[in-house]
Amino acid sequence: MNIEFLLDMTIATENEETGTSYKLYPVPANDWIFLESNNNEIQAGPFHIYNAQGMLVNLITSESIGILPIDISKLHPGYFRLVWNKNGKVFSLPFLVH
Repeated sequence: MNIEFLLDMTIATENEETGTSYKLYPVPANDWIFLESNNNEIQAGPFHIYNAQGMLVNLITSESIGILPIDISKLHPGYFRLVWNKNGKVFSLPFLVH
């Protein structure tokens, strides 16, 4: 008998100056991840996805209010980082593709 446990997590960061927090979920994922802010602000790109070696593997130029869906179906399994700039601050959240 094979028993497999998968744990879905949410990764979060907060801008202490504005009180805006961002969540990235589900982690790990294989098709889509979602970036969400706590105040339904506009999520405007560009958003960069880097692999574990620091190479840019995807650039997303999208805009969404509240929740931004991000297609990761073409990424190979591994560790990645979503990076974006908001009002002069750089935000970075890690995620796994399985």
